[in-house]
Amino acid sequence: MKKKKFILTGFLIMFFLPLIAQDAGNSKDSSEFVKKKYSGIIYNKGIAFVKSGNFNEALATFSEAIDNNPTFDLAYLQRGKVRLQLKGFSAAAEDFDKAIQINKSFGEAYFCQAYCKLVTDTASIATDAFDKAIQNNYTEPFVYYYRGVTKYYRKDFQGAINDFSVAIEKKTDYSLAYYDRGNARILTNDFQGAIYDFRQSLTYDSTMIDAYNNMANAKVHTGDFQGAIQDLTKLLDLQSDNFIALNNRGSAKYQTGDYQGSADDFNSAITINAQYGPAYNNLGNALSKLGESKSALEQFNKAIDLDPDYAEAYLNRGLAKELTGDLDGSCSDWKKAKELGNSEAEEYIKECK
Repeated sequence: MKKKKFILTGFLIMFFLPLIAQDAGNSKDSSEFVKKKYSGIIYNKGIAFVKSGNFNEALATFSEAIDNNPTFDLAYLQRGKVRLQLKGFSAAAEDFDKAIQINKSFGEAYFCQAYCKLVTDTASIATDAFDKAIQNNYTEPFVYYYRGVTKYYRKDFQGAINDFSVAIEKKTDYSLAYYDRGNARILTNDFQGAIYDFRQSLTYDSTMIDAYNNMANAKVHTGDFQGAIQDLTKLLDLQSDNFIALNNRGSAKYQTGDYQGSADDFNSAITINAQYGPAYNNLGNALSKLGESKSALEQFNKAIDLDPDYAEAYLNRGLAKELTGDLDGSCSDWKKAKELGNSEAEEYIKECK
């Protein structure tokens, strides 16, 4: 799935406190009323600061509103949002918790609470707060989208697909929801569905160019290698230094038997990022197919130098050594590959003495 920058989206609520005639004889009530009215005015100033992008001023202003009205749930919510913008995640979480303590049915506060946890800890995030947001009638498309993201992180891919689908029903041009639903569909082996989603993502947002890469991945799973090559070429036309796309296009070309073309792509990927081990491993495979076993060995060596636990590279280097007549060396590499968890190596080891 595309690492996204989470952008908290929500309605900025203007607060209006109607003028109500007060009993002049009750000075305490009158004082409280004045404070609450002033708090509402200050809150609206904070909203204006948020709209202008002046988050530090907004933070101070919402704090002043809270000082004048400690039960002002909206002010806690908006201060929490500002703190999110300023990356003060712990303080933001405290504000969302306080808003919920004051107002147990505050759906947006539950959403913000869940969103804050999602941003800071994807490992232990649960869907509970998103569920409460929806139960309390906060049902914006992005609520379902982020609950889907949470389910994706928890490896509940079908649950994620369901939530992304609701988000899309509510917002038919939700390109990010199509994109991530496509990623989840790949993981449930629905490759045709994934291809459709990536196309839709690009239809609604042509800047989502990573969708070309992921759509190519889905096409490779269906055996459409030429289609994958075309998608990756479109991506590279837009982003020529994308070494991952070059590596992936090289892999697709390899599957069509275009070993020289694949070697060219792997070399280009290495030129852009000399620390990218998979390109060396794949280049070694292409060179082996081209009959250049010694050069292939050099590439596998480089892949292993970059990652000493690269099981697949040991497996492939063993095959290359076998082609050069180094049977002892090949057996040693296959045993190492097995040790690192490559199950395919077990079949090769049977040939060893």
